[in-house]
Amino acid sequence: MQKSPKEAFIVNIHMDKSKVNSVKKALAILELFTVNEPQLSVSEISERMDMPRPTISRLVNTLVGEGYLKRIPASRNYSLGMKVFHLSTVITNTMTQTKIAAPLLRDLRDKLGETVYLDVLDGCERVCVLSFEGIHLLRTVVPLGQRSYLYAGADAKVMLAYQPEDKLNDLISSIGLKSLTQNTITDPEALQRELIKIRQNGYAISAAECTPGSVAVSCPLLDQNNQVTSSISVSFPEVRLTQKLVDRCIKELRSIAILISKQMGVSEKMIELTWGDAC
Repeated sequence: MQKSPKEAFIVNIHMDKSKVNSVKKALAILELFTVNEPQLSVSEISERMDMPRPTISRLVNTLVGEGYLKRIPASRNYSLGMKVFHLSTVITNTMTQTKIAAPLLRDLRDKLGETVYLDVLDGCERVCVLSFEGIHLLRTVVPLGQRSYLYAGADAKVMLAYQPEDKLNDLISSIGLKSLTQNTITDPEALQRELIKIRQNGYAISAAECTPGSVAVSCPLLDQNNQVTSSISVSFPEVRLTQKLVDRCIKELRSIAILISKQMGVSEKMIELTWGDAC
């Protein structure tokens, strides 16, 4: 018998609540693992969660299948999987980069007088995690936590340029290349050419691609895995745009990016491949 629209709506609500509860329970399981107790059995998890063993067993098997838990072959115990290690590495890298970058970017802000900031990669977006506002009366502002898609703006494109090609395809298929200003690149082939140019140069420049009247000059940052997961940028009003200022920003950002990358343990070969003669 077919359900009425009202009945179907109620069923969907219950299903959504069930999914949310399952996620909460799965996260609670992961939080049981500690430095002192890196391994737990289904029975131990069931007892501490005060939940039936069959339910815990299903959740644990799902977490194993997704890589967040792994079975210990010599016992019936489980430990945290490589997915958790990957996530912790991302956080650690970001914290380490931020700590290294903070005094260098603050000094650069003082030297240039313009807004200087650090972004990290988060899915199909860039997120600002460190920002030093310019000292001029007329200045651009990049607040902490600011997000934008990877296809627009030098700070975003300089990270997108070093990602696998399927990252760009995912971006286009999921959100499209929407026009944010009249300068936003909305043609996939044109964006691809732009990304190739960025990789060749080792930096990116944009003018009013996300915000009218704003210019950004950006360089990628390599992490200890030789991956580009963040970038550093200088942003300033378009009215102060000169080739001299752009050249100075490129020189200063490259120097800082290389220094940070070296302190992150990046190989000399990767640094040379990324910045070439600037090394």
